[in-house]
Amino acid sequence: MDVKNILITGDDGYNSIGTRLLIHFLKNEYELTICATKTQQSGIGGKMNLNEKIAWHETKVDGIKAVWVDSTPVDAVEFAKCYYNKKFDFAVSGINLGANVSGGAMISSGTVAAATRILSLGLSSNVMSVGWDLPTEYWFRNHSEEDDISPYINYPGETMHKLIKKIIENNFWGSELLNINFPEKPTNKAIFTQPLADKGKFYLSPLLDGETSTFTYSSKPKEIKFPINTDAGAIQHSLISITPCKSNMLNDKLYNKLKGNNFVL
Repeated sequence: MDVKNILITGDDGYNSIGTRLLIHFLKNEYELTICATKTQQSGIGGKMNLNEKIAWHETKVDGIKAVWVDSTPVDAVEFAKCYYNKKFDFAVSGINLGANVSGGAMISSGTVAAATRILSLGLSSNVMSVGWDLPTEYWFRNHSEEDDISPYINYPGETMHKLIKKIIENNFWGSELLNINFPEKPTNKAIFTQPLADKGKFYLSPLLDGETSTFTYSSKPKEIKFPINTDAGAIQHSLISITPCKSNMLNDKLYNKLKGNNFVL
């Protein structure tokens, strides 16, 4: 796999800690393009602001040219498509401060939404969506270039760098989209996983307040151990989870069985 230029995006903001870690390790090896949200947009999923004029601005992050888009992660990717008008060899959405596990939960992730949009727009044929399983207080953190990234250089920074090299060497293992989650504590061990099927088994249900007619989400995972071959189970066992995914959501097996069939109601 020949990689010369890489698109970096995500939902934590164009100058997030995760983006800056990628810049730190990749800027001397590849041509980097940074195009991401202006502000923290975690948990916004695939939202698009279709009825608004969206501001954007050219800037730099740690010496690398970047563009911020004052909107959602998907809007940032849509902007990148028309602004750069080229296909990238490789794309990374992340590193998001927070894990993106469970198939049902990933639909709410701005990080994963940006990755799948890159594929659907043909911006790149290979995309990584990357999360890091950190406590709740990191999930909606507002980032700044004044943040010190030195505590994160060894992990997940250097580990992510080694993993990217391994992914390129193995041509993405034939997958178009890899959803990767790092456990909170440092490790150099990785495992291929499948998404945890039932998101409700991982996170607690929303908390209802009948008196105020409101509800809030609980960010605390349930105290249940999951199989090591699932994304949630892998990070519980202090392993880097690598989940091969696809973006079109087609049930290939069922479609191939039914294609050509038609009926009248």
